[in-house]
Parts: sequence; structure tokens; C-alpha cells
Amino acid sequence: MSDDAWNIKTFEFSNQAVVIDKKILHSTPMGFLRSKHVPLIDKMRFQCQSDLPGNSALNYIIINGGRLKGTSRSARFKLMQSLKDWA
Repeated sequence: MSDDAWNIKTFEFSNQAVVIDKKILHSTPMGFLRSKHVPLIDKMRFQCQSDLPGNSALNYIIINGGRLKGTSRSARFKLMQSLKDWA
């Protein structure tokens, strides 16, 4: 399951997301991740969850970071904190 509205595209960072079996969010970020991108990722995650049918829930998140060119330290911290808060 995927939706173009879930994808993030900025000049230096993009992310493609798909949901597998209505419970696994697979995310492929590309470019350089900065702190300002974390709210976009949060919004995408909540949008994916709200678009699931019925009582489905995202139980797992897989992040394929192989296409990232780098991240700032603050972005890594904020992303990990957002995942803790979301769980």
C-alpha cells in the first residue's frame, strides 16, 4: 500500500514510504537528513497510520538508510526521540 502524499521531497532530502501487510512501514530516505526534516517524517508516519483501513496499526518500522548521504547529530537525536514518543 502506498500513496504519493506520504512521500517527502525537498531540495536536499526525500523519503519514500510504503506499508506492507497493513502493519509494516518501510521507509527509504535519500539525501542529507537535517533536524528540519524530522517534523516532515513525523507527519508522514501519522498520515500512513491514519490511512490504514479499519483497526489496522503500524507495528513495525523498517528504515532503509542505504541512500542517505549523511545526517546531522541533532537530526539523529530528534528522529530517535520522535520514534520513542510515537511508540
